[in-house]
Amino acid sequence: MAQQFEGETGGAVSAPPLSEEDIGKAILMGARQGRAGCHGYVELEDLVQVCWLDLLEKPHKYNRYEARGNFTGLVKEMVRTAGAYAQREKASVLGYKPEDLFFYSKRTLRETIPVILNSWETGEAYEFEYPDRALWMDIDEALRQLPMADLQMIRWAFEDDRSVIASKLGISEDAAKQRVNRLLDKLRVYLGGENPLPRRRSISNAASQAATRNAWDGEG
Repeated sequence: MAQQFEGETGGAVSAPPLSEEDIGKAILMGARQGRAGCHGYVELEDLVQVCWLDLLEKPHKYNRYEARGNFTGLVKEMVRTAGAYAQREKASVLGYKPEDLFFYSKRTLRETIPVILNSWETGEAYEFEYPDRALWMDIDEALRQLPMADLQMIRWAFEDDRSVIASKLGISEDAAKQRVNRLLDKLRVYLGGENPLPRRRSISNAASQAATRNAWDGEG
């Protein structure tokens, strides 16, 4: 795999171009990451083929990564390519438009998680009063999928603060912050991963909204 080298004088030397093996690895990694949140809707092999085809049809899009030996940059580009295709396939199966997908930011998680945790403690059905009930339901389900140890750390982080995590685990507050960030990343992956089309304004999770409407219709 291509990487940066140090010359005899200590200066950085340009990395060699990516080999075909490097490109294949980058495509596989990008396809796996781009499939996050869409495992039941598209096969990994299909995403790998989509990435190879895109590489062949749009060489100008990828040449800068190959020529400069930028393996990480190529992986990220493949994540976007695979992710966009995977979301289109998911939308086709579920019957909504790809642009209607909602990708949860860490800010949204930080704002919503404390309210959900409080509802668990008090038994109050806040989700019926929440402006976006579908959003609530998505995050509530994601929290319930966490292992108990991870959920406990989330509770410490949002019901107390990072100093409590640091004290309980015997680590620094910076290390506690990093662990909480990794847990939020895990939640985002469960909720659909990083937005493969970051320049597009996402408006709502139409699939969840539809499920919510159906639930209400069933309640009469």
